[in-house]
Amino acid sequence: MNMNMASPDTLVISTVAGALLAGLLTVATWSDLRERRVPNALVLAGVATGLMLNAFAPSGSGFFSVLRPGGLGFLNAGAGLFAGAALLLPLYLIHGMGAGDVKLMGMVGAFVGPLSVIDVALLTLVAGGVLAGAVAFWNGTLSRAAENIRFMMIDSVTRGFCGQRIELAAAHQCAGNVPYALAIACGTLLHLLFVGNGYSLFAH
Repeated sequence: MNMNMASPDTLVISTVAGALLAGLLTVATWSDLRERRVPNALVLAGVATGLMLNAFAPSGSGFFSVLRPGGLGFLNAGAGLFAGAALLLPLYLIHGMGAGDVKLMGMVGAFVGPLSVIDVALLTLVAGGVLAGAVAFWNGTLSRAAENIRFMMIDSVTRGFCGQRIELAAAHQCAGNVPYALAIACGTLLHLLFVGNGYSLFAH
């Protein structure tokens, strides 16, 4: 990660923020893999940490920015919290993931802000798709997963032709329980790697 424009204080704070975020995501992933749930207490602690770090750190464009590393401020961190949760809320509504995963993405948003969390969410969806395919293949339910997608698409198109509101219907079969905290952790890591090398869609 390029920190050439960072002051020593900002470098320390950014390193601490990265270590805390990595630790929180590691614990969340471990819990999701073992118990298929992300503890609310962990997410709340992470949200509070992200908000406070951004509120009291020297001002900048985000802890992991290569241009002007530093805190985003409390309001921007809060916007990141709500943006992160909102981005994954549609998947929760169609039973594509649990409420804990939505909250976890909100926690990441409290650390990285409203723009960077868009990058994280997009990379998370890619990682989640790869993970879902791997789980379906491992469980021998890959064909069932394909049938789920076909069912959802046909149902939505049929609604459109009948003049009804088009919406994603919940799949009628489950292709496997995907630990989505792992996908969020992978998406966050990929985002940090890309930003550190100067590649991102929305982050600075």
